[in-house]
Amino acid sequence: MAHLSGELKPTLAVSELRGYEGEAARTYFSVFDHLIVGDKESFAFKNRSRRPPLDNVNALLSFVYTLLTHDMTAALKTVGLDPAVGYLHVERPGVLAWRWI
Repeated sequence: MAHLSGELKPTLAVSELRGYEGEAARTYFSVFDHLIVGDKESFAFKNRSRRPPLDNVNALLSFVYTLLTHDMTAALKTVGLDPAVGYLHVERPGVLAWRWI
């Protein structure tokens, strides 16, 4: 991921930045299974799946992302910011602007 951060420049178009975001996610999840050191039989990770999560690891990721989304939304609202306003994704009232991978 270090090589990706070297490619980021303030003059990048939003579409290019989204491409780097996607590449970083692919890189991260390509090595995710190596981070799991215990009970590989129950918690093997092949790829990210959501809606619905198709295995134990994806179910845990979705659950943790839900908790994190709740906490971040509460923190933003506490200081008067609208969690539906985003930078890299389309603004739609009632829908969080950022999405978890």
